[in-house]
Amino acid sequence: MKNTDHRRKPVPFSLTFCTADEGKGTGGEIITLRKAVLGKLLKTAPLADKIRDTKTAKSPEKNANATKKIFDLEAERYYTVHIRLMWQFNGQEICW
Repeated sequence: MKNTDHRRKPVPFSLTFCTADEGKGTGGEIITLRKAVLGKLLKTAPLADKIRDTKTAKSPEKNANATKKIFDLEAERYYTVHIRLMWQFNGQEICW
């Protein structure tokens, strides 16, 4: 996910994950992103400045929930994905 090319541009990857929101009691939708990048590597995406600003202000407890901010290049939107809900990365099944 953190790979960059020789120009320091993020390298797109594919990701399949399941949605879940315990607070709202919703989820169960399987989403496949064919071209996605890690949100913190972007400089020109919508809301990229907001993510960069909040990244420096995070408390240590924020890492306890193990989520990643993923940007879908095709739909041009962000997803917050828990690492345990990821099923496939670049076509390879993720085993926990």
